[in-house]
Amino acid sequence: MREAGSNRRWWKKAGSGLLAGLVVVGVVRSCTGVENESSLTAQDAHHLCTEAIKAAAPNAAQVEIPYKAARETVKVFSFIWRTGDGLKMPDPFGDQHDTAVVCRVGKERREVVHLEIDGETVLPQ
Repeated sequence: MREAGSNRRWWKKAGSGLLAGLVVVGVVRSCTGVENESSLTAQDAHHLCTEAIKAAAPNAAQVEIPYKAARETVKVFSFIWRTGDGLKMPDPFGDQHDTAVVCRVGKERREVVHLEIDGETVLPQ
C-alpha cells in the first residue's frame, strides 16, 4: 500500500504546474478577446474543469470524467464529483481509482479558480 503523504506531495507539485498553465490559457483568451463574460456557458465551464482535471493527472489519457450538471451562482460554475460518481483517475503508478473532485470556474476570470482532488487543494480559491 502506498503512503497517503507521498500522494499529497505529488498533487501539490502537479498543482503548481497546472496553475501556471491555466494562467497562460486565461491570458491568451483575454488578449485575443475570443469570448466575453456573458458568453461563458456551463458547457464551457465543464470543458475548463475537464482540462484542469486531466492536466493534474499523471496520465490524462486514463482519466474518465462523466458528465456532471453545473451548480451555478452569480460568480461561479461549480462541479462536484463524489467518490462513486464515476470519475476515475490514475495514481502516479497507473492504478485507476474512484476520485472525488470539486472544480469551480470563475465567470469573471473565465478560468478554473478552485480544483480539489480527493480532499487536496490543487488550485486555491
